Amino acid sequence: MTDEPRLQWNDYTKVSADELKLLHAGPHATGPNKKAYVAVGRRDDWNLCSLPVHNGFDNYLPNFIESLLADVLEEDAYATMNAMFKHGHRYCRHPALQAVYGPDDKPLREAYRRSDGIARLNACWVDVDCHQIGLTHGQVIGQVYDLQRDGTIPAPSYLKDSGRGLWIVWLLGKETRSFPEHVTLWRVMQAKLAAMFASSGSDRGSGVDPARLSRCVGSVNSKTDDRKRATMVVFGRDGSGSAIRYGLHELAERIGIEHTPKAKLTKKSDTVSLTNKEKGHRGQYLRWKTDQDRFWLLVETLRRTIPVGTRNAHNLVIGGILRGRYKYEMDAIHAAIEDAARRVWKCHPKTDDREYTLDRVRKEIKQTVFGRQAGIMLTGQTIADRLKLTTKEAEQIRDLIKTTSKGTWPPAIGQEQLSRPLTRKERRTRIIHFIVSNNLIENPTDLEVTEMLEDVGLAVSRETVRRIRSELRPPAPTPDATPRPLPTFDEKDLVKVIKKQRLKHGLDDTVSKS
Repeated sequence: MTDEPRLQWNDYTKVSADELKLLHAGPHATGPNKKAYVAVGRRDDWNLCSLPVHNGFDNYLPNFIESLLADVLEEDAYATMNAMFKHGHRYCRHPALQAVYGPDDKPLREAYRRSDGIARLNACWVDVDCHQIGLTHGQVIGQVYDLQRDGTIPAPSYLKDSGRGLWIVWLLGKETRSFPEHVTLWRVMQAKLAAMFASSGSDRGSGVDPARLSRCVGSVNSKTDDRKRATMVVFGRDGSGSAIRYGLHELAERIGIEHTPKAKLTKKSDTVSLTNKEKGHRGQYLRWKTDQDRFWLLVETLRRTIPVGTRNAHNLVIGGILRGRYKYEMDAIHAAIEDAARRVWKCHPKTDDREYTLDRVRKEIKQTVFGRQAGIMLTGQTIADRLKLTTKEAEQIRDLIKTTSKGTWPPAIGQEQLSRPLTRKERRTRIIHFIVSNNLIENPTDLEVTEMLEDVGLAVSRETVRRIRSELRPPAPTPDATPRPLPTFDEKDLVKVIKKQRLKHGLDDTVSKS
């Protein structure tokens, strides 16, 4: 009896650099002058070092990547899935790596990691936290087989066991570099892939940031009791036996996303750019203040608790908002951080010790505010994706916090688009339809009708409700009008009237009886 075939997970001691080579090598590494760097980090230093990958791995000495990662694999070590277009400003701060030289004969620099600095998109992925809902890796892999059999997804390139969850990865790499419109399409693809595996516990927040870090294969996962190490297995191969790769648009088509090429924009003059930049600086304070109000409305009023798995995202968002608002008020930022940390902790599920949680929140916010490279650019869409903002929450925030500008937080990618605000005429029409369809013209009181309208998102004053209801009531019935009777005259009276009229006009007063 022969053994049944099964997936063979690679030994972490031999493939510590295999994933980096899979991600950052490939066809797009051969493009001329397309510099790209991968950020390598640890839990206490996310921007540990920046590794040049634009020349592929042919220029590195044998086992260079393995020896580089050996100093960080005994702890939680991470690397970016996608590549950045430049490295950091300072040299690497890790003592064991300060004397390590790259292929350009220069010491390694610190990492540069921002979502608006993507040089190459290397992969699409789904981070499945199946352990949180009691599923095994085998059950998730079964879903992969089912979706692949039905033609919903193509074969993944490889799978990674991060120690607790499972990463499903589709390698890209046929484009020489990535442009903003590519990143926009990539975000939509990530949202759809996460939605496909929602029943298995996919982490929607892990896929919306192109500068996302992933645990290095071979590194220790300190969150597990037995300190498991991350492992990987090649899942799909091409005709040559290498891990299968896809083009960005090819993969989008395979998962059912229609893509329309973006038209090129006309470049504005330098004068217009400078004017817009000055306007942006003047309006930044109000923008960050509004974002701060929106954040606390969402966390403290609408949700009242921070969902498990998004706590670090909330810390990152409030840290970035504080960094923008207090950019030129460094004397006030410390008090703002302490206040924000306590308010965030109050909304945490009480699973950790209070002081431990508070210190962790402070660290996250301070690292975001004071870090030289402060993480992602916090646009409205980025904030919505990080906080997993639903369409209903986005509409509530828009209605409750009024601003003079038209900008607001949109829903996260993959959610239904935000509806257009109602015009005054459309709002009145909906109020009338609600009152008539629910037979509220006569009863109950105006105050009760006002509260009912507020519950359905049509907040209006009681005076307006009273006026609309009075207009809808039919007019009071009036008594039927009866015509006045015509006067009656006898013959003598008629003769007298005629004589009088004839005399008035100078005529003969003789009246014929006929």
